[in-house]
Amino acid sequence: MKALNCSLLFATAALVTALVQPAHAQPQQKFVVGFDGSYPPFASVGADGVLKGFEVELVKGVCAAEKLQCELRNIP
Repeated sequence: MKALNCSLLFATAALVTALVQPAHAQPQQKFVVGFDGSYPPFASVGADGVLKGFEVELVKGVCAAEKLQCELRNIP
């Protein structure tokens, strides 16, 4: 459970970092968000090799809402 809390904390920190941009940041800056894909249902790697789960969908939603270009990576 402690690892799960750390994973959620990391994802939240990554989102906050992505959203708090300096005024001089490029509008099309690319953000790379890493996940540990071994914690379903929060983050896991599907049979097709694509990340899925609650945290992944949360990051995708924030990136879409804020019009950010995000690259999601599995970091085992």
